[in-house]
Formats: sequence, C-alpha cells, structure tokens
Amino acid sequence: MNRHGAVLADVLLSLLLVLLLLPAVSAILWTAASAASFTETVQDEIAIAQLRRTMMLTYDVNVYDTSLTFRRKGKDETLRMVNGRLILQPGTLIYLSDIDSVSFYEEGGIVHLVYERDERETDRSIAFKEN
Repeated sequence: MNRHGAVLADVLLSLLLVLLLLPAVSAILWTAASAASFTETVQDEIAIAQLRRTMMLTYDVNVYDTSLTFRRKGKDETLRMVNGRLILQPGTLIYLSDIDSVSFYEEGGIVHLVYERDERETDRSIAFKEN
C-alpha cells in the first residue's frame, strides 16, 4: 500500500489549520501584551485619589511653593518631593514616583498640586483649605 499521498494530505491539512489559527493566536498575544503594559497615568490617577482621601482628614493646611504642611490625627505631616518622589513625612508614604518637579498653590480655597514628568506638566486639585 502506498500511503505517501495520505501523509501529504494530512501534512497539508495540518498546515492549513495552523495558518487559519495564526491570526487568532496573534490577536490574543497582542491583547495580553498591551494589557500587561505599565501606564503611569493610570497609576498617577490612583495616587491622586488616595492623596485626596488622605487630605480629607486634614486641618491647619499651609501651602508653600514646594511643600504642603498640615495636621492629621493630631500629628504634623508634610507632603514634599524627595528624590523624584512625592512623599508624605514623617515616614515615607510614596504617592507619585519618577517626577521631575512638584509645586503647590491655593486658588479660591482649593489646594492644587502641580507635578512635571517627562516635560509634561499636570495640575490636580487635592484639597480644600478652610480659612
């Protein structure tokens, strides 16, 4: 019996199935890779939301150009940039990382945080200041 033709047909059918499935596998891998990528803007928005939540519990807020001081739970705390990170002191609670500069200002009773990363400046309101 000569099975050469049957083996060739099986190989060609297998090759056809692989070629048909290749675009689907490629799309799945592309989606998985893009979902796993790191996005700083998403991380920043989460950090700003956490910072706003922290600032809701503060009082005696003092706004300086490069720092923000306040009282929370009876303790004095400071928010400032140290080594490219926006941290809450005492301690080292990090809110933003890999930033180039940070500044604070008050406008109409609202405290704003301005930070720069990769030559892009971002302005976010973070707290209300009672007079």
